[in-house]
Parts: sequence; structure tokens; C-alpha cells
Amino acid sequence: MKTVRSTTALLPLMLLSWLWTAIPSPAAADTLPEPDALASPVTSRPSVPDLGTPPQAPADLQIMHGESLVEASVAPGLTVSTASREQSRNFFLALYTASENTPSGWNGNLAACTAGTTAPSFKDAVQLRINYFRAMAGVPAAITFSQDFSAKNQQAALMMSANSLVSHDPSSTWSCYTAGGDEAAGNSNLALGYSGWEAVTEYLLENGSSNADAGHRRWLLYPQTLTMGSGDIPPTPGHAAANALWILDSAYWNPRPATRDDFVAWPPPGYVPYQVVSPRWSLSYPGADFSGATVTMRKNGSAVPVRLETVYVGYGENTLVWVPDNLDPSVLDSIPRPSADTVYAVTVGNVRIGGTPRSFAYSVTIFDPQTPGADHVSADVTGPAAPEVGLASRYTITPVPGADSYQWRYAGTVPASGYNAETGLSGMTATISPSPGYTGVSTDVHASGGASYHLAQPDEADQVLTLERSILPGPSGQMILQSRLGWATPDQVAVVEASPNDGATWQELYRQAGSNSSGELSFTRRTLDLSPFAGMTIRIRLSYRLKPGNVRYYPSTGTGVGWYLDDISFADTAELAGATVSPLLASPSFDFTPPAGGSSILQARALLYGRYPLEWGQVLRVTARAATFPLTCIISGTGAGSVSSSPGGISCPYGDCATTFPSGSPVILMAAPGADSRFGGWSGGGCGGTGTCSVPMTGAATVTARFDHVPPVLVPLATPPEYPSLALAYGAVPDGQSMLARAVSFPENLSLTMNKRVTFEGGYDTGFTGTVGASVLDGCLTISQGSLVVSGLVIR
Repeated sequence: MKTVRSTTALLPLMLLSWLWTAIPSPAAADTLPEPDALASPVTSRPSVPDLGTPPQAPADLQIMHGESLVEASVAPGLTVSTASREQSRNFFLALYTASENTPSGWNGNLAACTAGTTAPSFKDAVQLRINYFRAMAGVPAAITFSQDFSAKNQQAALMMSANSLVSHDPSSTWSCYTAGGDEAAGNSNLALGYSGWEAVTEYLLENGSSNADAGHRRWLLYPQTLTMGSGDIPPTPGHAAANALWILDSAYWNPRPATRDDFVAWPPPGYVPYQVVSPRWSLSYPGADFSGATVTMRKNGSAVPVRLETVYVGYGENTLVWVPDNLDPSVLDSIPRPSADTVYAVTVGNVRIGGTPRSFAYSVTIFDPQTPGADHVSADVTGPAAPEVGLASRYTITPVPGADSYQWRYAGTVPASGYNAETGLSGMTATISPSPGYTGVSTDVHASGGASYHLAQPDEADQVLTLERSILPGPSGQMILQSRLGWATPDQVAVVEASPNDGATWQELYRQAGSNSSGELSFTRRTLDLSPFAGMTIRIRLSYRLKPGNVRYYPSTGTGVGWYLDDISFADTAELAGATVSPLLASPSFDFTPPAGGSSILQARALLYGRYPLEWGQVLRVTARAATFPLTCIISGTGAGSVSSSPGGISCPYGDCATTFPSGSPVILMAAPGADSRFGGWSGGGCGGTGTCSVPMTGAATVTARFDHVPPVLVPLATPPEYPSLALAYGAVPDGQSMLARAVSFPENLSLTMNKRVTFEGGYDTGFTGTVGASVLDGCLTISQGSLVVSGLVIR
């Protein structure tokens, strides 16, 4: 059996072309020597992968386990609408791939027959993979693990690995035999050559010549099941990995819970990623008689041949299995990647249920989740492109169907820096197998300088260098590296991958397999096109790995073996600096307060079940500017005048006005009274008096400037002192006192009829602080009584 390895991402693989110029680069030597002890490659995985036969259903599980019968649960757990391509795609990208790359943490010892246990996170990953498949099939997907089941499964898996055999009834003479392991073997799906979530996928795919009954799949998708357990042994020298998955719990006889489609099919109706579709298709229905059933299928409207497998009973629900379109079920893999969405119309006829014939008709669309469909929704951010420093601005995230929470992040950007092995593994995370003298860096072969990165395989584990910095390609983004693949078999491949969701899923940018020889004689400059990721943030990793299945490889880390890389650089590409990720958001909106000025990016992503992230959306570039506050100037009073500011912005020659100024930048206001007016003073904004007004602009401010009308005549010792005409002023002036007149025209007649002495002074300015000319009496002056001393008066 062969593991389904998922390298999924946002964009179609076909778009990610790589360009290369076959110009050899200088190296330490033109040829790489054949390393010591490299007479021939070895074969990985010493035992042939084997699932064995599925366990038969016992007559009475209550007697077997001594447990009371429980009521059927209706809790759906995980759910997904396979009728939606985008929901099915997101479900795969977020949940299926979340199981990948979780270390087993096994603490046992095969030589000492110590079963040990695996890490809780590893068990969670196995449980998640099971519930993913059940949700896709439309059956309750809330499986939990029993500690008792898992402990016994661990003993069973140890027995299978230690003896390189699979049996539901192991002999007491087996190495590492235990009664608990024996019990688990009789109640579990068993796999040799696979463990953990990889084994779960193999149970679902049911490839191989001995799995025509699809019994493992039927137990995995049995609707009544509530509790399982898993035991897992990773591969060890001389022994294959193994898994025992408990599938027969005490809910076996419970009433069947509701299922999404009534029947249970794999692949299920709707949109299904090709990675989880095998050549064997099936339809299950409780108590159904499939002995005379027929299957017809059409692929994109055209009929395809169908071969029915022999009907077997005793494994989960009664099931019909068939192989369509001349596919080969012995190939230990999923079906080939489709170049476009492929629609299969399925009709299963003449199924007898309770003696009555019945037909089932549905359609399945096989698709590549690397390729977004027409219904794809990216969690893109929209909002102000120029937010103000220190002030919160509201941004929205495009809602993603099926998502229940969101995150956003803020980061600066700088030009992407390169990587050179002269600084060791700085800026990289290395996942390599322990081996003497093997560090991921070589000084004996290099394209320039004194070192290069070196990935080889002392064992069959993947060797990986992951660049720690996230990068942001532009429209012409490129990754450039010097590459030299030395001694390697065709089963050993050098791969460069990109991830748009911080490493949750990966997509190939470049792949090169070995040639069963010394390989390349010098370094070659490779240029990888990153433009399909323009506007997106991605991570990059460099992997040297084995193809899945039984393969051959050179188990050496000596000079000339494996993959050498050097002088990694980028063009038209930035990298994130100081990224800050938000807590989970319940709704697709957030407030962003720039801590400082300058350019940065905002980006968001959706999560399923508050835990499993999808890819980051397109970046929104923002340039934070200094905060501004409004300053409003109000003109009041009986007079007229204008107000201006320094720096400019306020100009109120005819009335109220307003503008904004940067936070913390003082603004000076200046008042200028109009004709027949004087400035009466400031109020508001922390200002007063009649001088200039300084506003600190620590917030919105309003300042009032009062201008008072100035009457043309002033009698200093009268009450009131100001008068609109000469006649009224004459009547109010005390005997022997003065009346002052501005240098304006008085259209009136002035008659002096009181017996008092008056001094008239004309030609004053508006403030009566000095003379600027003469006053004009545009009328007659008549003196009947008293006396008048006159200066600065013109009579017309």
C-alpha cells in the first residue's frame, strides 16, 4: 500500500513553472567522487505493506466487551457540504492536511517488547483523519478514542511490527505477544507498513489485490460507531511500521443514526479531492441485497466501463464494490490528478432492500484542491489605505463560507534576503536524520564561497530545510538557487515547495529525481517562477525525499551523495518583518491602530472549527500617516473680521471655517478685524485675550474669534462712551469735555443748542489710538449756544 502524500495549496500546479538556464557554476570539483560503501542502493520499508483481511463482526459485542448497550449518538461532530466545491476544498486543505507531519512521539522499544505509547497530538491527528473521512461520507463524525482500546492497540501494533505479520488471531508464540494485543487484533483494522493517519487513509482507499471487499473502509465509515482506539509503531531498523485501529465498539447494535445521503458511498456524492479517491468505489446500505445489483457510470457525459467486485458480507454495512473506467486497483495510490474537474454520474440499480428493488443515482465531481474553483472566496482585507498613527481604523475581511473564525496580521516588509551556507543553517529550520558528520551543511562541495547546503538520506526519512522567513513575491517574483543533484536513485527526489498557509499545506515549485549515477557534474542555476503567488505571503522549503511505496535509495551522507544547494536569492520579492498575528475573531472585521508611520501590510485568513487555518488572503498595503484632528474657527460678534493660521489651513475671511492638522503640531491663529470693527478676543481651544491663539492639536478643537462693531464717535467720559452719530455724541458729552470722531464721513447736520463747551477732535483710526486723516461732516454745522473747539474736521 502507498501513502497519499498531500502537497496542496492555493494555486494550480500547472501554473507554477520553473525556468532554468543550464549554465554550470563553479564548484569544488567537476566530478563528485563515488562515496564509500556505495556499491548499490538499498530498498526501503523491509516488509511489503499489508492490510490483511478486515475483522468480521462478532455475534454479540456486549458479551465480548462486557459493556452495556449505549444509545446511538446524534452529535454530528465535523460536518461539510460536499455539494459546495469551495467547502469541500477548504475542508481538505484545513482538516485533512492538519494531520500531516505530526511526530509520533513513540516512547516504546521494539527490541524489549515495550509497546509504549504515542504523543497525544499524534493520536489527535489520527482521530482527525478518521473524522474527516466520516464527515465527507456524511456519517456522524465525532469519533473519540478509548484509552483502554488505544493501549491494547499499541500492544497489537507492536506484535505486527515485531513479527512482520498481520493477523486478527495472533499465536501466543509470537514475539511480544500479549493478551491485550490479541484482543485488540480481533477488533481492529490492521496495517503493516503504515502507521497513524497514513494507515487510516489506506483503510479508506482499499487499494491492493486483497481488498476487493472494502471491509476496512466499511468499518471506518460505519455510522453507529462512537469509540475507536489507535496503536502505532513507527518504522524501526529491520521492522516496518504498524497500526491497529479499534473499530468494533459496543454501539455496533445501536439504531442507525441519520446519514446525509441515506446510503454511505465512497467517494461520496458531491465534490471530492482526487487525493482521497481510489480505483475502488463502493456503496453501503444496511441489510441490502446486492447480489443482482448493477452499476452504470458516465464520465463527463460519456459512458465508462464498470467491473463489479464479488459481494462480501460481515464487514460493517452490506456493500457493493466496483472499479470504473478500467482503473487498476493494485496501484498503491489514489487516482491520477485530474487536469480539470471531472463529473461522474453513478446509477446503482436492482438493489433489493426488504425484498423491494431500489435504485440509487448520484454524481461525484473529482477535483484538484490545488486549483481554486469559480466559487473560491479569498479572505481579503478591505479598509483605509492610509490609516492614522495611534488611531483605530476599521477593516473588513471577505467572509469565507464554512469558516467560524478569522485572524489578521500586520507586518512590515523589506527586500527578501538570500541564504548562504557560509553562515550555517541561519534562517532555516532543519529536519534531518541524525548521522555522524551530517549537519545539513557541506564544505567539500559548493558553488561559491566555502560551503553549501547538503541533504542526503542516512535512512528513509524526508530531509527538509524550511526557510523561516515568509516572503511576498511581486508580479515578477523569482527564487534563484544553485543546485547539484549527485548520487541518487530515481526514487530519491529533490523538491522545492511553497506554502500559502504558514506550512499547513505545500505545493511543488520544482522537482528533480536521481539518475542512478553520480548525477550532475556541476552546479546549475535554477530560476523558479513565483509570480503566481504575487500579492500572497508564502513559506519555502527544500526537501529531499523518497517516493512513497517500496523504493530504493542510497543510505549515505558522504561526499557526492544527495542534493547540494547554494546561493539562494530572490528577485522582485519582499519578506515580512515583525509580523504580529491577532487572536481569533468571531466576525470578519477588526480595528487596526498603526503603532508608527510608514508602509506595511495587512492580511487575513479564515479558520474552520476555530483551529484549522486556511490560506492567507491577498495582502492590503497600507501607509500609516500621522494622525490629524479637525480645528474649527467660529466668527462671532457684531463686527467683521478674518482669522488665518500658521501653518496655513485656516482662512476665514467671511465666516466660520475648519480644516485638519497633524496631531501634536501647534497651530497659531491670528485675527484681523474688518472695517468699522475691532477684535474682541478668543475663546475655546485653551485661548483667551486679544493676542495670537496657540492650539496644541492634541485632539479636535473649536476656537471662537469675536469681532465687535466700532461706532464712529467716542465720548471718553460719557456712558455709554460710543455713539453712531455726531448729534447723539454731542448730546452726551459733558461740559468741558471732548468728543472724538473717526476719519469717516458723517451724512448729517450738527446743531449745537446747549450751553456747554465742547472740544471736537476728528480723523482718528478705528481704535481711537491715533489720527489717520480727517472726519467729514457731510451737512451743516450750526452753533446756537455754547462753544466748540474743532480740529481734524472737514465740512462739505
